[in-house]
Amino acid sequence: MMDLANRIYLEAIELADPKVLLRTYGMDDMGTLNLPKSFSGCREITLFVSTLGKRIDDKITEYSNYGKTLLATLLDAWGSESVEAINESVDDRIRKKMKRESPSKNGTRRFSPGYGSVSVLENIKILNKLDCDFVDAKENSGVLIPVKSTTCMIGWY
Repeated sequence: MMDLANRIYLEAIELADPKVLLRTYGMDDMGTLNLPKSFSGCREITLFVSTLGKRIDDKITEYSNYGKTLLATLLDAWGSESVEAINESVDDRIRKKMKRESPSKNGTRRFSPGYGSVSVLENIKILNKLDCDFVDAKENSGVLIPVKSTTCMIGWY
């Protein structure tokens, strides 16, 4: 099993095309974006999108279509964990940068649409606000394409 997991890991490294786009906006620039209640009182919001790219999604689909369920599952899990690792790294870097610029600045927890009262449809607004050209969202569901992508936000007090 370890040989198979290592093979998927090496394959995934070759398929991944990670990208991140982020911008920080004043609260007045948020327009109709629905924010979590925990962002009440924030002065700024950092929005970002991260992705591993389309090739990972295509390979997961290929494995599934050929009945290679274990390979598809392992690659899917690797992709999910990897995009989260990107988000954690971006989160850490943003917080360090904000602290250097203003030592008293505190941020909220990182948040992604689809939790609490913030609909996954907010992904569409976030991608439009960022003018992102490497991730899209399905109009009727807000599901991101490529699938191994996320949008995130951090509020700043």
